[in-house]
Amino acid sequence: MNKEFINPSEIKLQLFRFIDTLPEKRLHEFYNLLILKQEDQKIDFWDLLSDWEKEDISAGLSDLDNGKYKNIQDVLAKY
Repeated sequence: MNKEFINPSEIKLQLFRFIDTLPEKRLHEFYNLLILKQEDQKIDFWDLLSDWEKEDISAGLSDLDNGKYKNIQDVLAKY
């Protein structure tokens, strides 16, 4: 099915089904994303992340800066 030509009723039904499956935390995040978009504000992806996601990303970037990483070819060869 070509996603560009879905009728509005089908879009609403698909969105409802998707939203209905979201865990509570993700439902709140999705709602906030829609409200921010609706209000035509700039959305910074970083602001949508949880504290632990931000900490993990920061830790990963710190590891990269300190040379703590593996070459993708080495990882792919091993697995």
